[in-house]
Amino acid sequence: MIKLSPRRHQRCAVAVVLCVTWLLDDCSGGGSAQLLPAPAPTPVAGAAIFAPYQDMSLTGMSAGVQQNNLPLIAAASGITHFSMAFITSAANACNPEWGGVGPISGDTAFTGYVSQLRQLGGDVIISFGGEAADNLSADGGGPDYDLAWNGGCSSAAKLQIAYQAVIDRYSVNGDTPVSLDFDVEGDALASPTVSGVNTIDLRNQALAALAAANPSLKISYTIPAAENCLQAPEIRLLQSAVTYDVPVSVVNVMMMDFGAPIGQGQYGAVITAAVDDCQAQLQALGMNAALGITVLIGTNDESDETFLLSDAQTVATYARVQPNIKRLAFWEVSRDNGSCGSAPADLDDNNCSSISQGNWAFSQIFESN
Repeated sequence: MIKLSPRRHQRCAVAVVLCVTWLLDDCSGGGSAQLLPAPAPTPVAGAAIFAPYQDMSLTGMSAGVQQNNLPLIAAASGITHFSMAFITSAANACNPEWGGVGPISGDTAFTGYVSQLRQLGGDVIISFGGEAADNLSADGGGPDYDLAWNGGCSSAAKLQIAYQAVIDRYSVNGDTPVSLDFDVEGDALASPTVSGVNTIDLRNQALAALAAANPSLKISYTIPAAENCLQAPEIRLLQSAVTYDVPVSVVNVMMMDFGAPIGQGQYGAVITAAVDDCQAQLQALGMNAALGITVLIGTNDESDETFLLSDAQTVATYARVQPNIKRLAFWEVSRDNGSCGSAPADLDDNNCSSISQGNWAFSQIFESN
């Protein structure tokens, strides 16, 4: 999902709060109280972290704030967690860079953002790949690509080194490694073999080794979904993760651009029905992973798909009672305003939602979850 200005999306694992109930026998009859065994812990509903995406290559102004200045956005919007998009491969040489910005080796600005957010009790998820990085130039991708796919990392060992470099640079102010997200879509998902190497397996081999070297690392996959959720390419990716024992904490499904007309105000209901299917699919795959939901706020890439504020409320209300949903997100923070009206030239405008709304209106709905 990335071009210099990517079009869509996509997390931090959430600690589950467990309630242990102490059951006392014969409390009213004067007998001695006996501690009974606590029931097996169950996930607690309403624990989803809201971590919307932001294209870090954007430097314009939205809602009066510079589009990639995360601490300023946090102060203006109340957002505490962000998904930073996207890490790609500089010159396709297995050298991690911020797409449209430059190699991470020279970055001090974004490390400062991460530090400030952590000091304020927030955090970031760093996302790799995206639309442009996951598609060949013939399909609107490039010029740089996913580190694991056409990005020059020809072995799992080289890929692990590139991922570790990102962890080392951005895990500031604490012993907790920064969470990593892998947005895999387009050609990288449908045609993963490069020079005879299955890059889906290559990525998962590297991630398994990376997790072993960073025991508290949180890994998420962000993948496309249809109205009945995962299709064959996404299932193969997750099956590979299971095969290589990658500890995927969140499978984040992109609920957008379904390609079929959706009635006004019905998008939220379509998404919640699809996520029900997603949960059943994860169980069938034997994955011990939570779910994330990422939407495209406002107008989608198709003129007959528009995600409204009422749809956001539907999704947030649904997530609140689903114990396995641990992340909510949208593409992207700089769109969360109504500055460009309701008839934009570009449906998926980076600067506004293309519907009537107040500044940060979607964020306020999701953050309240």
